[in-house]
Amino acid sequence: MIVAMDDRLQNAPVGVLEVLPDGTLTDINEVAQSLIGSTADAIGTSLAEVFPRSVEDSLLIAIEGDAVTETSFEEYYPDLERWLDVSIAATDEGVTVYLQDVTEQRRYEQSIEQLRIERKRTAIIENVFSEILAELVGATSREEIAETISRSLGGTDIYEFAWVGEREIGSDDLVIHAVGGETGETFAAVRDVLDTETATTLEERAIESGRLQSAQPLAETAHVPESVRTAGFADGVQSALAIPLVFGSNVHGVVGVYAAGTEAFSDREQTSFETLGEVAGFAVTAARNRNLLLSDTVAELTFDVGDSSVLSRLSQSLASTLVLEGLVPRG
Repeated sequence: MIVAMDDRLQNAPVGVLEVLPDGTLTDINEVAQSLIGSTADAIGTSLAEVFPRSVEDSLLIAIEGDAVTETSFEEYYPDLERWLDVSIAATDEGVTVYLQDVTEQRRYEQSIEQLRIERKRTAIIENVFSEILAELVGATSREEIAETISRSLGGTDIYEFAWVGEREIGSDDLVIHAVGGETGETFAAVRDVLDTETATTLEERAIESGRLQSAQPLAETAHVPESVRTAGFADGVQSALAIPLVFGSNVHGVVGVYAAGTEAFSDREQTSFETLGEVAGFAVTAARNRNLLLSDTVAELTFDVGDSSVLSRLSQSLASTLVLEGLVPRG
C-alpha cells in the first residue's frame, strides 16, 4: 500500500522523494519535480526511470540490494546541467531522498578556485619572464638566447615544453636551436614536419606573418598539421603558442610553447609572450651587432661602375666625389 507523503515534506523547501525497498517511487513533492524535471505522474514507476543519471550513479548504487546505504553526496547531472546535493535516509517503509540545488554554490567555488589557479599561474609566469629578460640582457649569442628561453619555459610546471628555431641563412628552412621540457611525441611530430616540409607548422606561420599564432584547443585547429594534432592528443598537449622574435621589420626566429589544457594561454599571457618576443628579438639584434663590432676581420668591397655610368659622368662634371648613403631595393 502506498502511503501519501506527510504535508510537511510536501511543502518542504527541499526536494523530497519517497521510494519503496524495491525502488518504486511512491511520492514526490513539487520541489523535487522541478529539480529533476519530473511530474506526479512518475509515482508508481521505478526510481531508475525517473531520476536523471550522473557519472557515478551514487543514488541508485546506494539503494540497490537488500540494505540501503544512508549517505549524502554532491554530484553533477549532465541532463539537468546542475549540481544536486543528495541525502538518503532509510525509513520503515523504504527510503526517503532529499534534494537541494547547489549549482550556484559549486560555480562560485569553481570561480574562486579558478582565480586562485590563475593568480598562482600569473606569479609563476611573471617570475619566469623576469628571469628570462634578465638573462637576455647579458646574452652574447643567438645560441645562448635560444637556450635561455627554452630552458626557462620548458622547466616550469605550467608548460610541457618549449623550443626555439631560426631561419637558416640562405634558405627558408626553420632550424631548431634549442628545446626544453618534456617533449614527448608532439615535438617529434613538429620536427618531422619541418624536415619533410609536408605541411606548415604553427611556428612557420608565426615567422611568415611576424605575428603570434595560437592553437587552442590544438586537436581542433585545422591549420596545425594532422600529425602534430594526433601526437598532442596522445601526449595530453592541448594548447600551443608560436611567438615570433621580432625587432623592427626583422623576424629573427620563433619560440614554440606547448601546454596541457584546451585554454592554456589567456589573453593576458599572450600579451606577455608578445613582449617577450620583442625583447628576445632585440637581444638577437644586439648580439649580432656585438659580434660584428668585435670581429677581428673586415671584408672591403670595391665596385667599378665604369666611365659611362650616370654616377661616373655626374662625378666628373662636378669634379666631386659621390658618396652612396643608402639603397632602396626594387621588386
